[in-house]
Amino acid sequence: MKVTQHVEHLLKKGRKPKELIELGFPRAVVTRVWRQLRNGKRNLHATRPQKTAGIEIQGHTQTSPELPESVGVIQQKLQSMEDDLQKVENLVKVLPKVAILMMVIRELGTEKHH
Repeated sequence: MKVTQHVEHLLKKGRKPKELIELGFPRAVVTRVWRQLRNGKRNLHATRPQKTAGIEIQGHTQTSPELPESVGVIQQKLQSMEDDLQKVENLVKVLPKVAILMMVIRELGTEKHH
C-alpha cells in the first residue's frame, strides 16, 4: 500500500493529521491527503505526471531505502493501536451489562444483611 493510500485510509478511519505526523508520516503527504478529503475530491490516486527535483515521475514518488522500514514500523504501531482500540470498543459494549450486574449484586448483598 502506498503511503498516500495508507494515510487516506487512516484519516477515513478517524485518525487526526497530527497523530499521523507524530507517527512519522511526511507532513506534506498528510496535509495533501487531508485537504483532498476535506475538499471532497473523489479520485485521490489518479495517475498524473509530477515534477520532483527535475525528475519526471509517473504517479508515485521515489523513496529512500530506509522509508519502507519506517513505514513498516508505523504500520506495526498502528496495528497495535487498532488492536487496543478494538479491545476498548469491546469493553465499552459490555459496560452496560456489567453495570446492571453490579447493581444486582449490590441489591442481593443488601438483602442478605437485612
